Parts: sequence; structure tokens; C-alpha cells
Amino acid sequence: MPNRWIELFADGGLKEGTHYQCVFYGGRLLAHLSADVPGPTAEEIVQILRVNRNAMVLIDSDKATSRDDINETKKRIVSEITALEGVAWVTAGREVENYLPLEVIRTKFPLAASAPPQFSDFVAYLDSIELDAGKRFARNKVLFAETIIPAIEVVPVI
Repeated sequence: MPNRWIELFADGGLKEGTHYQCVFYGGRLLAHLSADVPGPTAEEIVQILRVNRNAMVLIDSDKATSRDDINETKKRIVSEITALEGVAWVTAGREVENYLPLEVIRTKFPLAASAPPQFSDFVAYLDSIELDAGKRFARNKVLFAETIIPAIEVVPVI
């Protein structure tokens, strides 16, 4: 999805591998990232700035309600990226998938009655539409993304 949003935002003027690079680290793997200035470090730390000096991160907040706070790892990454004048986007809702409009969801699930609620667990949301759809999504998010990406026509408001 991020590539599709970048394509729409830049009107096709930016190409992955030429102008930017997406590196996906989700969930607990985020703890293994660092946006500190590259230098000697433990092997298990992935230094974002070695991928590209112009860094942007997109992080699921994982919040169940608007009153919840993000965890310390996410706060650290946001702080490191912000200090470098990079862009750190932590989703307002639970997951980036919660930004998908109903029309996009319906390309894969025509019977969907509503868009995912802001703080819903996307797996549970899909399971409410179709038996085991959430499980299939969780097993292969890439296949899900490939199916819906052509229907994404707007960049979300962040």
C-alpha cells in the first residue's frame, strides 16, 4: 500500500529502487531498527540510514482506543526519525489497513457493509465479513495487498 500511495501522491514521478526504498519491519521486528547515525553497532540492529539517508517510517499504532499510547519502541523510532528531519507517521487508528475505504475492501469482499473501524483488529474485521478471511489475510498479507492495490485511488489523510 505505501508504494501505491507514493505513486498517487507523486503522480507516478517517484520509482521504488530509484528515488526511494521500502523496507518492511512489522510488529516486534521494529525493535531491531535504529535511525541513529550509522556506526558500529550490534549485528541484530538494522540501521535505517544505511538503506536511505532520507528516512520515512510508517508504524501501526496498535491502539485499541484513542486514549491508548504507543509503546516505547515506537516512541524511540519516531524520536530518532524526527531528529533527522525525516517523516514518522504513526497511524491514528490501530493498523494501516484501517485506512482502507469501503470501496477498496469491496474489490475483494463485495459483501462488506462498512469500512474497518479506526481501532478494529483488521483480522477480526475481515472474519466478520467472511469466515476465515482474517486468517487468510494474516497468512499472506502480500496476496491481499496485490488484490486491492489497483483499487486504491486516493492517498489517505494523515
